[in-house]
Parts: sequence; C-alpha cells; structure tokens
Amino acid sequence: MRKVTSYLNSSNLEIDVQPRAGLYYQRWRYCIRGFQPEFFCLRAMDHGRIDRVVSARRDWGRRMASRQPGSWYWEAMEITEQDVMNLHRMCDFLQADARERKLVISGSWFYIYSNDLSLIADISHLPWLDQDKMRVTEVHLQGQPGTIELRRPNHQLRSYFRCILLDDRRRDNLTRLLAQQPDIRLSPSLEYWVSQNRWHRTYDYHFIDHNDASICTLLALAEPRLIRRTLPIVQHK
Repeated sequence: MRKVTSYLNSSNLEIDVQPRAGLYYQRWRYCIRGFQPEFFCLRAMDHGRIDRVVSARRDWGRRMASRQPGSWYWEAMEITEQDVMNLHRMCDFLQADARERKLVISGSWFYIYSNDLSLIADISHLPWLDQDKMRVTEVHLQGQPGTIELRRPNHQLRSYFRCILLDDRRRDNLTRLLAQQPDIRLSPSLEYWVSQNRWHRTYDYHFIDHNDASICTLLALAEPRLIRRTLPIVQHK
C-alpha cells in the first residue's frame, strides 16, 4: 500500500498497488470501488429514471414485506430519502464531469476506471459515499502482456464474458450449462450469479478459468456473443 497526495486537496489518497500483466480493460491505470445503495439506478444516467426505478423498487419491497411481515431482510432494503438524494447527487457529478473514465455497476457497488488520478481523488472525497467501503487500486505492470498471472494456477485459460441482457429461457439455459461443467472455475461473482439464477444480465467482469478451449465453443452455441476474450494463465514468478 502506498499513499499518493491528491493535488486537488491536502488529504492523502491511499492506493493499493496491484501487479498485473496488463491495464484494466487494456486501457485504464486506476480503479476506485465504492458503494452507494441502489447505485444500479444510475445505469441510464437519467434523473427521471432514477425516480421511476426507486418507486418500482419501493412498491416491490412493500409487497414482499406484506407477504413476510417482520422480515429483517425487507426492512433492511428500505430506500431512504437520503439514499435517493445521494443518487441524484452522484448522477449530477458524473454528468458534469468530462474526464475520461469507464463505469461498471454491480448492484449497489460501482467501479470507476480512469487514467486521471485527479478524478479518482475527487470521487474518493465525495461526502455522500461510504469511505469505509471505498478502495482505490493502481496497476503496476509486470510479467507478460496479454496474460493472467496467478501464484498457483490450476487452469490454463481465462475467458471473460460480455455484458448481455438475457430473457428467462436464455438465462436458465446458461446457468444450467455453467453448473454442469465440473472442470471449470467460475469467478466469485459469476458463481453467485449462477447459484441465485435470478438476474438477467451477465457482466464483463464475469469470467471462467478452464483448460479446454472447447468450453468456449459450447458456450457460444448457447450464447453466440457471450465470450469477450480469452487469455492464457501463467504462473507468477
């Protein structure tokens, strides 16, 4: 862990340096991970859609709570007015900022990639974000470009997915197919996605580790555009 002082303010920005063979998404040097309840409402970066999605989520939560009275789960899911205000504030910030970045959303978590450390620093100091759940990382290039370096590799290849929206039938077919492959390793987020079988979108941070390239052909028969890229896995030295 090293500390970098943001040149936009006097506070220190803690950065976790990650040795990697390539940049994030082959382009970005920095990443900031953060948490904001219901962040997925910002997918369209539209204030009206934020309000519509929040309204639908609240209606759904009330219906489920009435079926399971006293359930801590539905009480914990309550969307507060402060949550909604924070979503609009974040939307304003991202709409107004022209610095280059890539935004990846996973539920209430977000990942913003950039080569501009000032953007990362600004986001890290937004007052409505939970500082305890924030993490900033920086790529330290080493090893062979275009490879995945692991200390104890158990597979030879890693294949990344594309972000694809699926209907019920296609989702069920894909989860069933992945669950039936004993010789592959699912990324933790993909493993959870498969085990729950209730989300309709795959994400570009989902991946599988495998030895046989034929699994990509098998997945392509189920979802032709699913595999985004495949990289060789090598042992970290």
